[in-house]
Amino acid sequence: MTALPATWPLLAGDDSQSHRFDRLELRIRRAAGECWLEHGWLDADEQPRQQQSHRFLIGAGEEPLVALPLLPDRPVVSRPQVTTVLLPRERATLLLGTALWIRLQLGNRTLLELPTVRLSDTWFGPNTREGELCYASQTRARLQLLDIESPWRAITPITIINRGDDVLKLDRLNVPVPNLSLYCDGNQFWTSGLTVGRDGGNAPARVQIDSGPPALSPHAELLASPRKTVRNGVLDRAINLIFA
Repeated sequence: MTALPATWPLLAGDDSQSHRFDRLELRIRRAAGECWLEHGWLDADEQPRQQQSHRFLIGAGEEPLVALPLLPDRPVVSRPQVTTVLLPRERATLLLGTALWIRLQLGNRTLLELPTVRLSDTWFGPNTREGELCYASQTRARLQLLDIESPWRAITPITIINRGDDVLKLDRLNVPVPNLSLYCDGNQFWTSGLTVGRDGGNAPARVQIDSGPPALSPHAELLASPRKTVRNGVLDRAINLIFA
């Protein structure tokens, strides 16, 4: 696998280029005083869909246009492909992948933020008043890093501790990616690790966001800080706002 960069240079001057980031296709044209961006997402048949065009008036200058990796702007609800159950008094660390976004930046100015994969919207919560708008995704919830080959996804290690006397069904997991940092070790993108402790029943769950890079890649370098920070790296949430 080619080493992953922290940024992708797109244009250094007046020119026209095309780029692809997973399912996202970009066509860029820059001329004196303006920059044109056309983008769309490829479907399963490699056909472009949802084409959009943008024109930016930028004045004179030679600022380079670059793409920066970052995490989505909403939580991502990951649904395991196979029903997964954590038995009482057990713990497990699951590896969940989240499709990256990219920020198109001209110098220190942001033009657009775009997902590399277009995810559908979903509501996560027990009712329409309690919960939040999220993105929906599927996951294999791997246990071993060797099973994962996905350079366009950031891996989140989630350690789940079931202290209760009943089983914990993991039909859907709400991953708070806007609260996580993004890292890269040159081969794989990572997020901060999470530890979720559950005492059983409907007792609140404590979500601890690990500081620094994940233990599985301790030398990974920080690329982006969280979009939203939480006090002391702790989220105290109702259990039905994490698992469903």
